[in-house]
Amino acid sequence: MANGQNNTPQEQSAQQPVARQPTFSVNDSAKTAPNRPTYWLVPDWLPFRALTLLGGTGGAGKGLVSSWLLSGITQPKKLPDGKTRNPQNVLYFNLEDGEEEINPRLDAAGVNRQLVHLVAEWPQKLDSNFFDDVRNMIAERSIGLIVVDPIVRGLRDSSSAMETADLLTNWQRLALETGVAVLGIVHTNKKGAAALSDNEAVSLLLGSAAIGNKARMVWLLVKDRSDEVNKTRVFARVKKNITLRNDDHYYRLRYELTQVDGEDYEGNPVKVDTLRVTKPQRVDGDAEQAIFSALRQPKSQTDDGTGSDDGTGSNAKKDIEAAILDAVAGNNQPMYRQNAVDAAVAATGYTESRVSKVASELVGQGKLHSVRLRDDPSIAAKFPDGDPNAAALMLPPTELEQVGASISQAEPTSTTSTDST
Repeated sequence: MANGQNNTPQEQSAQQPVARQPTFSVNDSAKTAPNRPTYWLVPDWLPFRALTLLGGTGGAGKGLVSSWLLSGITQPKKLPDGKTRNPQNVLYFNLEDGEEEINPRLDAAGVNRQLVHLVAEWPQKLDSNFFDDVRNMIAERSIGLIVVDPIVRGLRDSSSAMETADLLTNWQRLALETGVAVLGIVHTNKKGAAALSDNEAVSLLLGSAAIGNKARMVWLLVKDRSDEVNKTRVFARVKKNITLRNDDHYYRLRYELTQVDGEDYEGNPVKVDTLRVTKPQRVDGDAEQAIFSALRQPKSQTDDGTGSDDGTGSNAKKDIEAAILDAVAGNNQPMYRQNAVDAAVAATGYTESRVSKVASELVGQGKLHSVRLRDDPSIAAKFPDGDPNAAALMLPPTELEQVGASISQAEPTSTTSTDST
């Protein structure tokens, strides 16, 4: 009312000043809290009440190693530390692979699938409701380990170190509050060894050591470029701040093809091919140095004897050129320049910057052509979702002949060399 009397409860409430909530609180209980030891799901491998990260380069086999670890967690059997574990229930978030790939892999590793609770679909935004649902699932199914693949699920921009750190903090808080172990699977920086900073292997995680700082333990799995013929991997612990054990060893492991029992879509019994980790070989030596060496070694099958890993040796350069040409000219169709570079990086193991340099040289030599979408409508029509001002394409000669000479205007490049042939 106008005279301020006989106001409704809603009006009276609106007139009351709203007290500002404090921006932080003091944890007074910490003053008298007892010191607690670290409890391990797997001693020196996976701690309870903590986030552990397993990072790996593309195609290194992070899923296979995860399955290998689960084999000892879901079965009363010995793990690499030599001790026997009580079986644990596992909540497995996985967006990377489908159950048709995951299940044979788990069976081949000897995992008790009755204790693995697979979550194949989960929301893009991991808000407070999501983490409340996870807490409820932990209580309902007596979960001891949570595997999250990939751990960066829920990010709008996985390249944002701050946003990624906030998400990892939420998982770490969940582990502390519930007592479970959390294993997060994460990709490493695409630039490989070139991304290493201050000789810290943990900086490979999404290109930032700050990401690894959010975890209590960090393991890295990388391809050993000096022994790719045997598909050897180096598996090493590169961060541990809850154990005093020295990182004076690492593991070299390989994968083997095996078969597990299955059935076809008509219910007939069949054998299903899959891979599994062979018994790892423990190697005495510095763990971080082992990672550096594995990434920086020249590829064994393309080593030109110079000891150079910069992609400029004659055989190394031919290897990169062949990978780029296979991705672009071999398909006889245009493709995004970055996609061609990424394909060559995956095929050769060299860093993105080195592959990009060779790609620019191929353009300068006229062996490939580079053009932006805005320069030719017939090309732009094939890429309706591309940014016409930013999307650079690599064009094979056959495509160039089809669309006309207007595309032959090569995009200016910073590196132009003459054809050595």
